[in-house]
Amino acid sequence: MDFLKAANTVTGKNLFEAKLVGLSSSAVTCAHGVKITPESAIRDFDYDVLIIPGFWAWSVESVRRGVAANKNLQEFLDRVPKKKSLYSYCTGSVFHASTQRLSKKSATASWWLAQELVGAFPKVQWQFNQISAGDVSDMTAAGANGFYPLYSHLVSQTVGSKAFAEIQKYLMTPVQFNANNPFYELESLTGRERLDQIRRFVEKTAVRDIRLSAVAESLGISTKTLSRKLREDVNWTPARFFRMIKLKQAGALLTSTEKSVKEICDKLGFDDEAQFRKAFKRCVGLTPGEYKRKFQIRRV
Repeated sequence: MDFLKAANTVTGKNLFEAKLVGLSSSAVTCAHGVKITPESAIRDFDYDVLIIPGFWAWSVESVRRGVAANKNLQEFLDRVPKKKSLYSYCTGSVFHASTQRLSKKSATASWWLAQELVGAFPKVQWQFNQISAGDVSDMTAAGANGFYPLYSHLVSQTVGSKAFAEIQKYLMTPVQFNANNPFYELESLTGRERLDQIRRFVEKTAVRDIRLSAVAESLGISTKTLSRKLREDVNWTPARFFRMIKLKQAGALLTSTEKSVKEICDKLGFDDEAQFRKAFKRCVGLTPGEYKRKFQIRRV
């Protein structure tokens, strides 16, 4: 809310009035026992933009439980008039998508919800490599700090770029990036012994030689057990996990070397350059060239 107050201060105008609202004015117990008391019930407050925050969750199953426990909130959001703007971030995007307002629109959410959200809301144009996505009526953002790009969008659209720059300077806000690292999900899995063992084996093996049986043998388990363990650990199929490891290697070579796509394919064991390009675009959301331009390490 400081962002909105700063906009009022810098412009000398009362552009924004922000309130913490709830379905009622009663105190709400949040994650870790923290209690928050709304300033008013939402029915008593005339608003232009309603922001749905994320709620504490650590797995897809915990998100499902959180949604099930807040049916009253979902019922309210389903009735929000189209003339009112609806913004959401992190796990709050699940409620937003459930209203069907995001159908045929660009949207984003936290990367680890990707598989769940794509399956549950196939009509949404999910862009999980983006920090924020949407339009003036329905805006979404990824991550627990997703409120920042939402406020940034709201304020910059209202006050203009010059005043917005002054507000950023006034608050000493961090530089905002427009895209997530597409491999962040994979990188976050480090430190788990079994996954690290699989990663090391796949990284040193050419794509053409990767076999489920060989990976399972390196771990001393059956292929059936390996598939089950991967689904339990990351909710991925072995093929997807292996593919992302090799594509991440390719991404590292694209951004840290001057090797051509053909040279990278030869080095990592991709036999078909065209298929590699298609797989990279499908999994990462960018062509190899686009990825290189966006994430290339600049040497000075």
